[in-house]
Amino acid sequence: MHITESNRMCPLPQLFFKARGACNVLASMPISDKTRGCTISGGRNFVRAMTHYGYRHSVPVNVVVPKSCPSTERHRYKEDFAVVKVHGNDTNDASLHALSYVNQIGSNYIHGMDRLDLIAGYGTLGLELLTQLDKMDAVLCPVGSGSLVAGIVLAVKSLKPNCLIYRCAVRNVFAMNQQKLFINILAQRMSSGNSSAEQRSGVESVAAPTMSRAVQEKKPVMIQAQPSVADSLSAPIASNNAYNIVRGYLDKMIAVEEIWISRAMLFLLEQEKMVVEGAAACPVAALMAGKLPELRGKTVVCILTGGNISNSRMAAVIDRGMAAAGRLVSVNVAVADAPGALTRLLAKLTEAGADVKSITTERSWGKRDPFSLSVSVNMQHLNSISAVIDRGMAAARCLVSVNVAVSDGPGALGRLLAKLTEAGADVESMERSWANGAQISLSVNLVIETNDIKHAKDLEKKLMKDYPHARITSISNLNVA
Repeated sequence: MHITESNRMCPLPQLFFKARGACNVLASMPISDKTRGCTISGGRNFVRAMTHYGYRHSVPVNVVVPKSCPSTERHRYKEDFAVVKVHGNDTNDASLHALSYVNQIGSNYIHGMDRLDLIAGYGTLGLELLTQLDKMDAVLCPVGSGSLVAGIVLAVKSLKPNCLIYRCAVRNVFAMNQQKLFINILAQRMSSGNSSAEQRSGVESVAAPTMSRAVQEKKPVMIQAQPSVADSLSAPIASNNAYNIVRGYLDKMIAVEEIWISRAMLFLLEQEKMVVEGAAACPVAALMAGKLPELRGKTVVCILTGGNISNSRMAAVIDRGMAAAGRLVSVNVAVADAPGALTRLLAKLTEAGADVKSITTERSWGKRDPFSLSVSVNMQHLNSISAVIDRGMAAARCLVSVNVAVSDGPGALGRLLAKLTEAGADVESMERSWANGAQISLSVNLVIETNDIKHAKDLEKKLMKDYPHARITSISNLNVA
């Protein structure tokens, strides 16, 4: 199995497949359009690529994002000098607003899916595969709207027709020459259609069967995508151009369950030392789930399409992957409500080689007799990487612990969370208890993710202004002290 890594934005951003399309779009724009700038919305990887290369091509970029866009993502876009506008509750609302926003500012709207110049840029990845591998029996590619697989299937099938294409649910001289060659192939194929009869299959997430529905209905149709760890594949509709390109090549689709995507992400992190997002792990997930037995013993290429995932989400995915693999276990046991009972339970778990992550006791709602204690234990067999990630974030002053006293009245917690959101903080968890010495106050403990050290210090100043008794601590604070 060959793993083609196309998920790095830095220090080699040309390897990121979205960047191939973004570079081709920006390089093809007339001077007058470059002066007017462009307005974009859509998937975070496409937006990241356009802002990254728009700045380097001296093209002003306006980004319209929904309210659900994480503050860290907005911070990245602003680092590339993009103008960020927040509108709507989801990507669809933001995209619709972007269409009217371009008329207000006189900009060009760049669609993130249904463009032939984007597909042509993506297709250079297939041409590059052919130059790197003499033997290539199959290519596994994730599928969302279908633009990437459309580019790859045209490039690979046109030059190597016996290679199977399995669909899962830069400015350099070499890449620019590939784009010119690929545009010629694209024009020939769309005019002549498909005449090959080899078997082709596709793989996508069960939570967003965008291309499967398009094939069933014989046209792109809107779907209601479910929440998925592979959120980059959750396109509401297949690209019209991509569908017309790939429909003649498709024999079957393969759906990958969420549990296998999490396991594949964990496998790539532990075994290959690669951090990928859920969408990129779909090809490996299909192999791990045993959905492609016909490829055993053959030369298979897995394309890892993205690595744009936050630290907090990666830690959560690691835990889910470990739970799916049986390495993270939750146990509920009843013990005697007597001194030493918990100690003996933990000693037995330790002797069995378990690493206890958390323990919760419950007396009020126990189902056994009133002299028993219900104990819930979360434990793992091997050391968790997620704990290392959490410690690393805190050491970099990205993960901050805040303790603040608020009045025990209606709306107090809401106002506190609103102030944190306005400051660009992402609240990871929250606990509350009675404050010492004040019967009408609550002590609130929060774990907050920030962008960097400067952002954490700005947050501390804003909180101290409204909550003078707030205590903000992190591992870096403790080290300095």
